[in-house]
Amino acid sequence: IAYSMDRQRFVDTVFARQPMQFGYMPQPSPIHELNPLTKAVFLCVVGLLSFILSRPYELVVLLALVVMAACVAQVFRPWVRFMRLALLPALVITVVNMLMSPYHGDRMVFASYRGSNAILLHYELGALSVTVTAFSLHKGICLGLRWLSLIAPAGVFVYTTKAEDFAATLTRLRLPYTIAFAIGAALRLLPTLIEDAQTVLAAQRARGLDWDRPLIGRVRVLPTLVFPLIACAIRRAMEMAAAMEARAYGATRVRTLCYPTRLARRDIYWLSVAGLLLALGVVSRVGMG
Repeated sequence: IAYSMDRQRFVDTVFARQPMQFGYMPQPSPIHELNPLTKAVFLCVVGLLSFILSRPYELVVLLALVVMAACVAQVFRPWVRFMRLALLPALVITVVNMLMSPYHGDRMVFASYRGSNAILLHYELGALSVTVTAFSLHKGICLGLRWLSLIAPAGVFVYTTKAEDFAATLTRLRLPYTIAFAIGAALRLLPTLIEDAQTVLAAQRARGLDWDRPLIGRVRVLPTLVFPLIACAIRRAMEMAAAMEARAYGATRVRTLCYPTRLARRDIYWLSVAGLLLALGVVSRVGMG
């Protein structure tokens, strides 16, 4: 009984309908201490591996590594709430590819799928015919897992990286400061935009908006949320522009950093690990022929 209560409490805490927090979450973890460049490299490596690897169990292992990273960073619960948004697109991608491409087609880049043309399911309803083969099942599962592998590391990166630190790192890589500032501002404003959306939704519910309705019903009342949210975004953009002008943005060409970021020994170590993982992925793909 105690085990069942603890398990139910864990499920309610992790999967309950709570306001999703999207942004940097300070935690005393080794992943937070890494240089933003190191975490960005890992983000790119996992994204590349999600295309290079073509076996479902390899993609599952890749996802498991991201889950371990979220646990080590102590952001597992918000990461799970973030990943819930990616589950529906992953399911749609899987089902559509299972039904639309049942047989072997032309070989494409990063599209080497296996499986025979043996029919697993065939259903006809008038002019509508649904066919699922071993090949289409393998392809659908791989594409769904690839989508999740692309989204999963992005959540860990956002929850463990400060936007200003990432912008400063991009500046040290000789990226024009205007572009680096725009990227950092976008990462900072996105959590604020989500908070504004939650505030607008709460205000509209207080005025009698019935949001807990089917999907079609939500689409009908969506303008009552979108237009106030657009107004909030425009107001924040104008406030940021005024603040930038008050601080003489762009008055000097040479810019200095208050807290410069540097690569430590642990960053060199993890960059080497990222290179090794990428090399193993390429070798695994080449070995498939």
